[in-house]
Amino acid sequence: GLGTSLIEKTEFDAIMAAIENFSMPPQKTRLGGEIYIHGGGSHDDWTQGCIAMSDGNMRELYDAVDVSTPVVILP
Repeated sequence: GLGTSLIEKTEFDAIMAAIENFSMPPQKTRLGGEIYIHGGGSHDDWTQGCIAMSDGNMRELYDAVDVSTPVVILP
């Protein structure tokens, strides 16, 4: 993002500091922000970058993990 001028140097520095401190980086940059996992179905591309699951799968996930469990998102 910094190399393509999507973010400013101050935003880049804040993101890097958050990564180094294992904390949440700024969420209101042009890179995007919060990613949620929620029900509602995955039949269409209807979210704004979130992970959509069927309501049944969402219930199963909710029952299997605690709220605030870290999640790794892979391509």
